[in-house]
Amino acid sequence: MAKSRGSPSRAIFKLEEIENMAATFIKQQNQKRQKKKKKPISPKVFHPSCTVIDLGAAPGSWTQWIGERLDSNGILIALDLLELDERTVNGIEYNEDGPSFHCIQGDFTKNEKKQHILDILLEEDKSHGVDCVISDMAANFTGDSLTDALRTMNLCEDALMLAAGSSCFDPRFIPTTSKSDGVLRNGGTFLCKFFACGQTNEEDLREAIGRNFEVSTVLKPKASRKESAELYMFATGYKGGQNQ
Repeated sequence: MAKSRGSPSRAIFKLEEIENMAATFIKQQNQKRQKKKKKPISPKVFHPSCTVIDLGAAPGSWTQWIGERLDSNGILIALDLLELDERTVNGIEYNEDGPSFHCIQGDFTKNEKKQHILDILLEEDKSHGVDCVISDMAANFTGDSLTDALRTMNLCEDALMLAAGSSCFDPRFIPTTSKSDGVLRNGGTFLCKFFACGQTNEEDLREAIGRNFEVSTVLKPKASRKESAELYMFATGYKGGQNQ
């Protein structure tokens, strides 16, 4: 099915399902927030004009899926250690009605690459922050499931620090709209893949997400094999960052 859609992998179906599951989750949360007279959260995760950073983008299924949904007002930044599928890149770049597309090859945890991202946002007049940071990254498998899960968890934590700032894991830090070195705008969304590795090993990520976002949940799309420990952390309503 992925090949018939011109996608480099079946991960495209996971993101489709995640968007639908996330929309249902947000609707449920907004019903609870309404009773408490709290401001509702936007039910649309990926709107046509949003700005998205796709980490661990290669071979490019998620990049392709996002690129097809953004219009000419949208911005898509894809980053990976490896090159993206050439057909995916060309499909986005040659679409006149598609988003402004930037492809970066390298390690996003390095200052040079983070600065590259910030420079792009400044050039695109998006210095106030991005709408979504998504990550389908996984560490290279060693054959030991726990080791692989822990290494992937480290990538999730790195991705969250890019999104929500270097202080997001400090329990004393209170995210505000006036101070943050993360790239997410106020109200933004974070999504990352991780592998179940026990409550203790997942605690830091879950608690940091809980402090920095209004709502969050763990999702398991049907396109992910049942026997796989693969899960997705979805969080939205970022409490820090600047207002648009």
